[in-house]
Amino acid sequence: MKKIIVLLFFSFIIPLQSYAAIAYVNSARNLTPSTGTGYNVSYTVGSGSDRALVFTFLESLTITNVAYNGANATLVKRKLDGFGNELGMWRLENPDSGTHNITITLSSSQYVEMVVVEYSGVDQTNMEDMSMSGEVTGSPSSPLVLTGTVVTADSWLISVVRNAATPPMTASTNVNAVRQSGVTTQQSVGDTNGTIGTGSQSQTWTTAAGTKSFGIMMAIKPVSAIISTTNNGCHGEFHGELHCQM
Repeated sequence: MKKIIVLLFFSFIIPLQSYAAIAYVNSARNLTPSTGTGYNVSYTVGSGSDRALVFTFLESLTITNVAYNGANATLVKRKLDGFGNELGMWRLENPDSGTHNITITLSSSQYVEMVVVEYSGVDQTNMEDMSMSGEVTGSPSSPLVLTGTVVTADSWLISVVRNAATPPMTASTNVNAVRQSGVTTQQSVGDTNGTIGTGSQSQTWTTAAGTKSFGIMMAIKPVSAIISTTNNGCHGEFHGELHCQM
């Protein structure tokens, strides 16, 4: 009997998921806080894809909507510290490029102070990997530690914090870049300025005096991409040979 060995090679397209790098683009704050029931603030979003905006607010509980050029932002979280002080965070994926108005709508007249931070390389469907809020009451040796569980690799952390007695607060662990802070800006906003791991992750802020400090933290997801690679064969890692006998 004649024996024939046939060697066949197969080509497979293997999808692999990777993440683009998040990058800080710009930030701004309104220098003349509003005390009405709505106002507009002009802001310029840079060109390019995968942009996102994070809005933070002091005295935010009366805000009913935040929009940029007519596109509504999504509420991430609000936090009330028990002394009547309030913080809020909103997010908007894929904002229009160019100069447009940020429109803030309130249910009643109230002092509102806003900070906006812009990033690129951000997930365009839902940038929020996780969010949480926290507070601490005690002496200056009691730092504000915001901790949450991050799911997506290569995410960044951003937080907004306030101490009613002696703003601004001072950046500490995992707050590698303070984007906006000051006495007139009675909220401090900072991020990791780089990727963090998955699992339990924290940002820490300190203050020069006692009383209550509080804040909100969010993990920002990077935009993902599917990369295809081709491997030949089907033995082991898709490499091998097929023997046929007749």
